[in-house]
Amino acid sequence: MVNTQIGQVIAVEPGGRTVTVEINRAGGCSGGCSHHIFQDVDMNVRVRAANAAGAQLGDFVQVSFETTDALWAAFLVYIVPIIAGLIVYTIAGALQVPYAGIVGLSAAVIALFIGLKRGNRVRSDYTAVRRLEPDSIQLDRSSCQNCPLR
Repeated sequence: MVNTQIGQVIAVEPGGRTVTVEINRAGGCSGGCSHHIFQDVDMNVRVRAANAAGAQLGDFVQVSFETTDALWAAFLVYIVPIIAGLIVYTIAGALQVPYAGIVGLSAAVIALFIGLKRGNRVRSDYTAVRRLEPDSIQLDRSSCQNCPLR
């Protein structure tokens, strides 16, 4: 699955083949959202991207990246430990192992650490695919785009 974000080029490496892009990611249900259930959470993410668009310093670009690896890492960290803990707990209970709950919890923690270690190795490849005109960019911070209450 390919995802895109809009960011601004803040650095161009010598040769111009790679750029550093700053992407502003605003939290959902914050800012001007009428529900305003969460505090304002804005964070800027900086990524190194291949410069397929020929962008220069200060240009706004559309950055493309693959999300499949990130989803797999999330599965390893959130789902696999639960499944591993339940399976080990069930087997330990069937074998009448003392403290089967602790054995199952231990298996879940071990699976979590393995998932975290593998998940940290996931690297996304970012590509600046096209330059954008500053007038064409609409960064609407007051919308409730990601709000579950709208």
